Order: sequence, then structure tokens, then C-alpha cells
Amino acid sequence: MIFPKKPQSNEVTLSQKKRSSCKDCPSFRDPCLWKGGGDDPAHVIIIGENPSGFSIGHNQPFYGPRGRLFKEILRFIKARNKSEYDGIQCYFAYAVLVGAYKPTAKHLAHCQRNLHREILSVRGIDDRLPILVPLGPFASKALGLRGNITEIVGKVLTARVGTNTYKTVPLLSMTHLQAEPGLTAVVVTALLKAAKLAYGETEKAGLSFDEITKDYVFPRTIEEVEKLVDESISYTEDVVETAVKRQEMLDDIREETAIKRGDFESEKTE
Repeated sequence: MIFPKKPQSNEVTLSQKKRSSCKDCPSFRDPCLWKGGGDDPAHVIIIGENPSGFSIGHNQPFYGPRGRLFKEILRFIKARNKSEYDGIQCYFAYAVLVGAYKPTAKHLAHCQRNLHREILSVRGIDDRLPILVPLGPFASKALGLRGNITEIVGKVLTARVGTNTYKTVPLLSMTHLQAEPGLTAVVVTALLKAAKLAYGETEKAGLSFDEITKDYVFPRTIEEVEKLVDESISYTEDVVETAVKRQEMLDDIREETAIKRGDFESEKTE
């Protein structure tokens, strides 16, 4: 069994130093991440549900499998839109900073003010506030957003944090995407919309979740995965040099999702 790296003596975690808002938290004595991190100023603030044990152990947000999967999707968008979004700057935060187990409403009640404080501390670019991108229903709830995640994913909403009103584009969580990799198109489309807003581009009407997923079939063979990746590329604009990026995306899906090589082999023999 591989355990996360033990923090060095000069690294600070919430288990060593607690904020006043942590009092009476059900995970008061559990290891936590002190805060998020990334670019400041930033175009977008990515908000995950909670850190993995690897993120806490390395004192680095979005370090575990879910975080790496999101960063691969972000790199995919950057590589395909080099002239436009290659320089996009991102700050990474969490709705809840405890990573021992799945967070609850009680955790959020204590961590929400920390999240809001962290959002307010991140500067925007070109006199624009950063775009908030919550990943999944729990992170969306931390921003006060309402509605089923499949109903609000990819929509441009607003979230009130302190005295500021932020444009917000919810995405599916990476846990959701790992379970249903065919929804990659939904995540790519929504993240691309957030990037465009961050660069000050005019919002355009997009496809709804139902429209994007109407022909969705859970991929069970490598050929089906390839087809879905091709479809996800078609939802973004100005497709260029897709061959290499398409293969990289396929490799990431094989590694990060529950689709294992054995599944493909069994399909071939049936």
C-alpha cells in the first residue's frame, strides 16, 4: 500500500494549526489542507469538493487522481487553442479542506467561510473578477448555487461572495467523469466556455446538457472510447492538430477511469 508523503517540518497543515472556524468541526483532529494554491492573479478559480490524501500529504492542491484528470483536460484545451487560451491562469481551491472521507453538510458549514475568504483573496486579470468553476454538486452548493448538477452544468450563473458577484460555470465532478468518461464532451464544452468568459469574450448560447448527451452510450470498447473522444472534440471550435491530442486524451481516460484493459479484451473475445 502506498501512503501519501508525510509533510515536511516546514509545511503547515490544518491539523497543526486550526482556524477559529474549525472549532467543533467533525474533522477537527483530522489532517487537512491549509488552503488551495495556483496562479494569483488568475483567470479562473477551480473549486473541487475536497482534497485527496495525496494532495494533503504533498501540501499541493489537485495532486491526486481526480486533480490530475482535471489538469489533463485543461492541458488538452490549452494545447488545442494555443493562440487563445495557452496562457490561462488558474487558482485551485476546495469546498472543504478535510480529506479523510467524503465531506458532509457539517464540514461545509465550517469550511464555507474559509473558501469565501480564499476566493476574495485571489485577484482577477484586466480589471475582471476571476470566473468561478465549481466541480460537481458539493462545490456548487458551497457557492450557494441551486439545482441538479446536470441541469446547471455549463450554464453561466452568478455567485455572491462577500460584496463581489462572480460569474460561475459549474462542471461535473471528476469522480462523475471517471465513472462516465463519455461525458468528457460536457466538461470540455463547459470549461471552454469558462475560459472564453475569463478572456472577456461575449457569451454565446450553448447546447443544453440533454442536447449534448442525447446520444450518449457508455463506452465499453476502445473503439467506442475513440468515437466519444472524437465527438468531444467536435463540440469545441476550430479543430486543429487533433491527432496527437486525441491519443493523449485516450491514454488519460484509460489510466484515470474505471474502464480497464481487461474490459476491452473481454469485449474482443465475446
